[in-house]
Amino acid sequence: MRLGVDIGSRKVKFALQDQDGRIKLWDMPTPDLYHRFLQDMPGGSNALDFGAMGLLPLHSVAATGYGRNNVKVGNAMVISEILAHVAGAKRFSANAFILLDVGGQDTKVVLVRNQEVEDFAVNDKCAAGSGRYLENMAIVLGVSLEELFRHYQDPEDLSTTCAVYAESEIIGKIAEGVPLPRLCAGVNHSTFLRIRPMLERWPQPNLVFVGGGARNQALVYFLQQAGYRVTVPETPEFNGAYGCLEMLNKERRT
Repeated sequence: MRLGVDIGSRKVKFALQDQDGRIKLWDMPTPDLYHRFLQDMPGGSNALDFGAMGLLPLHSVAATGYGRNNVKVGNAMVISEILAHVAGAKRFSANAFILLDVGGQDTKVVLVRNQEVEDFAVNDKCAAGSGRYLENMAIVLGVSLEELFRHYQDPEDLSTTCAVYAESEIIGKIAEGVPLPRLCAGVNHSTFLRIRPMLERWPQPNLVFVGGGARNQALVYFLQQAGYRVTVPETPEFNGAYGCLEMLNKERRT
């Protein structure tokens, strides 16, 4: 069996491939992984306990994500998030495309040409435009993420560019009586506006949208309205873990 692990800031995603090539996907909150499946190692380090997870025997493991360097994952191949996501996304687009990954704490945009990474940009200095921003705004609005993601029509203008101060602006708009659907659409549109300058660095219309943020139908709508041909995988949040498997299989073939 081969295992791809994407240790994100919010969730850990697993992609397990058996000897027949079948792939099983599942996830868990990142704190659960740390509390339940870490074993102490000599020297004070930690390692994943694959036995406790019921995953033995494993032939090979590849790891990526926010926590890939914080947790020892057996004799895993450690892969950068960008390379893992590009490996997972190649099956969805032509030789040239932009990869957009809206994760829990950052947003990544990668230019791919001839199936290789040519350039990339990462917004990891501010929560605005990330999954954390969307989660916080959903809490302030009192809606689920699924409900927030549905709204794109007539978005309310949100002028605050800081994720921290956006909460106060939203509360003020609620007090003014702005309808909830418009506020939800405004949050989604403001997220798009924060991502757009990263995308506009390269004139490339093909876009593969991955990460948990790709579940946001409103973001997909705004991207399409901006002229992008958007492809969203069936399970976009597992793209990094799937990409780890792709890297393992590529190494096996060579």
